[in-house]
Amino acid sequence: MLRGLILILFGGTLGASTMWGAFNFHLVWTEDRLLIVQRSAPSLKDTVADVRAWGRSEWLKHPHLTRSMMGAGHKKVIEKSLRNEAGDFVDHAFSNVSQGMTGKPVNSSANMLSATPGL
Repeated sequence: MLRGLILILFGGTLGASTMWGAFNFHLVWTEDRLLIVQRSAPSLKDTVADVRAWGRSEWLKHPHLTRSMMGAGHKKVIEKSLRNEAGDFVDHAFSNVSQGMTGKPVNSSANMLSATPGL
């Protein structure tokens, strides 16, 4: 009887502690580590977030998490993901520009040799 009561109290305490943590903190997976960030307002939204591949649109979809990250001093995580997205955009844009009508890179050595008379 006493053992059952102790198990019920332990389970209730564990459940209440878990819910308190879920309402008050975000678990955020970044490229470098796992962050525990205090929420700007209690809720269950975005309790766990993997932000390793997030870009501007994802950050805009999650304003509470963005606000909490910035308030906790993790602005660099957001800036890094935006820089990565910008770098991917620039790489993609340059690869599209460098491709000719045939879909081959314009500056490839094969194209340069075939365009050179007498070779």
